[in-house]
Amino acid sequence: MNCCSGTNRFFSFFAKSYARRLENKGFENSQKHLFSGLESVGFDNQSVLEIGCGTGFFHHKMIQSGASNATGIDISEKMIGFAGSLASNKGLEQKTAYSVGDFVETCDQFGEHDVLVLDKVICCYPDSGTLIRLSTDKCRISYALSYPRDSWIPRFAFSVIRFFLALARSGFKPKVYPVSWVREQIEQAGFRRKSSWNDYFWISEVYQRESWSKPG
Repeated sequence: MNCCSGTNRFFSFFAKSYARRLENKGFENSQKHLFSGLESVGFDNQSVLEIGCGTGFFHHKMIQSGASNATGIDISEKMIGFAGSLASNKGLEQKTAYSVGDFVETCDQFGEHDVLVLDKVICCYPDSGTLIRLSTDKCRISYALSYPRDSWIPRFAFSVIRFFLALARSGFKPKVYPVSWVREQIEQAGFRRKSSWNDYFWISEVYQRESWSKPG
């Protein structure tokens, strides 16, 4: 977790306000479209693994909409603390499990899941190629992610963020990756894109494993 200590501090600082905003206002626009993309391919009675799950709002909604259970992992202990507490408040404690840590370093602890979710995660991880490779290995059916567009607005915004983080001596360095590179990593793992949405900043996409066929 040493390489992610800056990420841990950054997201832990915002954990309480992030939890409050999601619970009060619901999904951000990119999350709405990510969830809609998953609904379009279906996830009833399917298990979910959400990497970088934050306070758990996304997979809580998936369980409430038909997913069988969910496991969340996040680098931030405070985020996971809120996720577990909110799951309990919603009566979901029997259908959720949580882990604090770096998924790349601890991936052997996790079994395969039907659905993999990475909402705004690959831009925050220092080795996103390895993250995508290891996470697709754990995905049986649907792979859902959101990430920044490879355009001047996200690049400028991230450069400003990195500048102020450097002044604060933070090791967290968010990065914009080429869209074609992200898609290639996922498709080479045996997935086909089923839905895609974007605005001026974010892209939300859902993929399905090519070898999987829907029952019935």
